[in-house]
Amino acid sequence: TQTMHQFFIEAYKADKISYDSILTYLEQTWFNEPIVRNYNGESYGIVPIDLIKPGIKRVFIELNSFFADNEYELDYVTITDSLVLKIETLIRNFCEKIGIATFKTRQKGKDKLVMEKLLDDLLADIKSSDSNHTGFDEEDRIFIKYVLSEKAGLNLRNQVAHGLMDINEYSFSNIILTLSVILKISKYSFSKN
Repeated sequence: TQTMHQFFIEAYKADKISYDSILTYLEQTWFNEPIVRNYNGESYGIVPIDLIKPGIKRVFIELNSFFADNEYELDYVTITDSLVLKIETLIRNFCEKIGIATFKTRQKGKDKLVMEKLLDDLLADIKSSDSNHTGFDEEDRIFIKYVLSEKAGLNLRNQVAHGLMDINEYSFSNIILTLSVILKISKYSFSKN
């Protein structure tokens, strides 16, 4: 993580990585392909990139402010909270694109309840195997699980979603890891068989 952090800062200082460069890359990925949603009988195309643009933009606004004034305190909280939770949306979008249901049914008495799958369920569903060829790289899946939901890992998604992070637990390194997860998810492409 320290190496990633240092590499990112050096790339930023050398103007090799910026909001524009990340956005230009992401616009060439499936994040910029519409997913059709029906709202009240009307079809709309939602584009996954639209949900993560503000958080990514904020990373660079904060970095610019910090490097302009070393006394400036970066806002780790807003960026981390936003991007960590949006990763789950991206994984849901990925599942939807390859035909994996993002919900499950549960019997409660005589009624059947429809519930959204938990993040760990989705991560289990995208595990590629001979019987379930999802094309998702196992190293990426393990890394995402480590960063977002593994109790032995950083568990950022659960820490953020349940309000378990104290202010001193937020860090720029967590932001770098979150950006890394977003970039890993973006690298996939889809074709119809």
